[in-house]
Amino acid sequence: MFYRCIVILTLTLPALGQNLVVHYELNETSGTLVSDSSVNGLDAQTMGGTSWVPGWIGGGLDLDGLTGHTTAPHDPLHNVAQLTIAAWVNVNVLENWDGILTKGLGISPYSLALGSPIGKFKFEANQGGGGGGGVGGGIFASAGDLTTGQWHHVAATFDGQEVRLYLDGALDSVHLTPGMVLATTAQDLTLGADFPGGDEYLDGTLDDVRLYDGALSANDITNLYGYNSALFCNPANPHSGGGFATLGTSTVSGPGFFHLEAIDGPPDQFAYFLVSGSFADPGLPVSQGQLCLGPPQGRYSPAAGGSLSSIGQFDGAGVLQNLAGTSSVGTGFDVPAALPSPPGGVIAAGDTWYFQLWYRDGAASNFSDGIAVTF
Repeated sequence: MFYRCIVILTLTLPALGQNLVVHYELNETSGTLVSDSSVNGLDAQTMGGTSWVPGWIGGGLDLDGLTGHTTAPHDPLHNVAQLTIAAWVNVNVLENWDGILTKGLGISPYSLALGSPIGKFKFEANQGGGGGGGVGGGIFASAGDLTTGQWHHVAATFDGQEVRLYLDGALDSVHLTPGMVLATTAQDLTLGADFPGGDEYLDGTLDDVRLYDGALSANDITNLYGYNSALFCNPANPHSGGGFATLGTSTVSGPGFFHLEAIDGPPDQFAYFLVSGSFADPGLPVSQGQLCLGPPQGRYSPAAGGSLSSIGQFDGAGVLQNLAGTSSVGTGFDVPAALPSPPGGVIAAGDTWYFQLWYRDGAASNFSDGIAVTF
């Protein structure tokens, strides 16, 4: 029997204080739909030579370098004044201009692509005029190099004053951009190709592609690179308030300090987190929700005590407030290295653990979606 509490999972997927516009996890295994796992639901479609393959985190999308790409119809949320683009990429052939994420078809306010000299990657601003309202622009290339046949994490941020490039979690280069303003356009968002000025298709595999409205910090980028996480059983079953409790804003700072956040829960209901070494998607129907963790499930409940208790209660905004004094920020839960029993033991580097939140839902109970984290 589950305890009467609310479980909040805080995974540090760089985004504290920033808005995640799109998040393409690319975990599909068939079909042409590319799901956006952000709250915005800005899905895309595969086009041309693409196939679903294993990625860096779960699945990935392989692109043939000839016609393969994805297209997401324009949405006003794509037009950002400041931004972060981040992606995992495994390149087969290094060629200049091949796109990773590009806004625009004949013009481009912003894009992340392979660069020149061969082996570099680059951020491009206001290419081909960029669109309406753009000021300045340019091409900002990395100092470091990509290698073929190897996974790399690449990211670019623009905060209105400078462009920062990151390679494999570390700051690569800083480019001052005084007065630069990103343009806006009603043209589509593309993964795997760069159409302004040509049809440069990426030959390789993409995974976990993100666009944020706002510039993430260096620590955020390091977290994105150093800790691999992905949601499963998402969205969760709706609760009595009509929402879907999610752990999608959780944050990781390292083994021994893993912060789970739970949001969009039913106000005033209690919850706590669960952990397991395996998962199932879809899960097992239990009360009003889906238990998506394999046996045995560990409970960060009051019975576990001390640093292993994650008992909390959702506030009026649906954010899980920690009641056990085991959160450094007041919400969610700081997951310690030690694991409850079962399963027992400790979290070690290289391990993958699966987390979910159980919560009271009126007279019944429910579960959040799950989050898989590789430390």
